[in-house]
Amino acid sequence: MYHSYPYTHIDSLSIDIPEGYALETAPETKAITTPFGSFKTTYRFSDGALHHTRTFELMKKQIPLSQYESYVAFMKKIVKTDQTPYVFVKIRASDSLDFRSHSEKPLQPCHRN
Repeated sequence: MYHSYPYTHIDSLSIDIPEGYALETAPETKAITTPFGSFKTTYRFSDGALHHTRTFELMKKQIPLSQYESYVAFMKKIVKTDQTPYVFVKIRASDSLDFRSHSEKPLQPCHRN
């Protein structure tokens, strides 16, 4: 496999979450490092918003045929991670679990097979 050049791609996303919603599940923070490149996702809450960052770095211009299967496995892990959703639920007014005031509450990771 041949790429024109090595590169780094960074996506940063901030989403304001409406009051009255709480995070039910979130993707696990993920870091993958291989000879081909690296991939990392992180997220945090602040100021009533979800902040998500995704970094992909391709370090090799050419992937030898002997490493192709490992390269494909690396890319499949990235796709799987990218497709893992954040799930928010609407909370009742009587519930006090709004992530805005309880962001220290441990989040439940969303596991995908």
